[in-house]
Amino acid sequence: MKNIQHKDDYKQTTIGKIPTDWEVKNINEVAKVETGSKNTQDKNVNGKYPFFVRSPNIEKIDTFSFDGEAILLAGDGDIGKVIHYINGKFDFHQRVYKISNFQNTLFGKYFYYYFCQNFIKQALKYTAKTTVDSVRMEMVTLMPIPLPPLPEQKKIADILSTWDLAIEKTQNIILNLKRRNKGLLKEIMSNKFLMNKGAKEYLLCDITEKIGDGLHGTPEYDFKTDFYFINGNNLINNKIIVNSNTNCISRKTYELHKKELNLNTILLSINGTIGNVAYYNGENVVLGKSVAYISCSNIIKKEFLGYLLQSPQMLSYFESELTGSTIRNLSLKSIRQAPIKIPSIPEQQAIADVLNTAERELRMYEQKMELLQTQKKGLMQKLLTGEVRVKING
Repeated sequence: MKNIQHKDDYKQTTIGKIPTDWEVKNINEVAKVETGSKNTQDKNVNGKYPFFVRSPNIEKIDTFSFDGEAILLAGDGDIGKVIHYINGKFDFHQRVYKISNFQNTLFGKYFYYYFCQNFIKQALKYTAKTTVDSVRMEMVTLMPIPLPPLPEQKKIADILSTWDLAIEKTQNIILNLKRRNKGLLKEIMSNKFLMNKGAKEYLLCDITEKIGDGLHGTPEYDFKTDFYFINGNNLINNKIIVNSNTNCISRKTYELHKKELNLNTILLSINGTIGNVAYYNGENVVLGKSVAYISCSNIIKKEFLGYLLQSPQMLSYFESELTGSTIRNLSLKSIRQAPIKIPSIPEQQAIADVLNTAERELRMYEQKMELLQTQKKGLMQKLLTGEVRVKING
């Protein structure tokens, strides 16, 4: 990027090394911090002005108490993740902090980026815990921030805003593709469409080899291994996803509790979260009771059934069959008795191919989104610490 240059002249400060021509000030030295006076019940869905509350969602209200540039921080809830920037008329909740009235040494949008990146680290200094329950005034007012020369602050904000615009554009594309794919899946799996393709009606148990669920109990966990105990939350975008929260088990435990799964097996979440799907591809996993497994016969394609299980029609059937008031549960009996319509194998493959193409396009943009967010995060770290300097024209 031609607007960026490296510079080696740094000094040590309370917030680490920064360029020698930067200053460090507490927020209360360069801005005003105060909380609102409104309550959640003051909102009006038809209100004229934005109303900032303690959630990521921005409500509406009939009044405004401030007109200008400001940063809004939720005082409790998801601390450090609910931060808004605005320049205009708005009102705000009594547990929301407004940072405004920036002095002429501080550019508001630059401050917004630095605050988003660093506030949670500042807040954690005030607690012995690894999380913050609520924000106290001094957590904000006494937070130190680096102050580059004002033209450099503006350039940093411009560069990061470019990434925000690209991210927002990609987010909108992803939302539109999700709507399109949902509509396409609903149309293709409709009775009218399938019957036009010569579909015949069956119960799910009639066209599958076996339907069962996972272990009703907790296995003995082990240290880091290549064997995992999974539940419905591990079924994401048709894949089994393990992460740092997934418990490991020993090979012995795996051999003791594993199910007879094969490459024609589909996994379905049936407890708590209902309807997540993944295709089993030989992973070393033991299923928990929140996961059902469905082994396809030779008259139904695995991918076709996977899409069918995720269709609005099938999810509506599952919803009607749920039991339990606190934790919802889908019984194996309801899964086995699910009515489905399937056309010939060639038609199933053609349908799966169309839906696969649509899903690949969505995944491509989701990967692009991840890359943009990673790039922005890395760039913020470099620009906001002065590790990389920006060129100021003139």
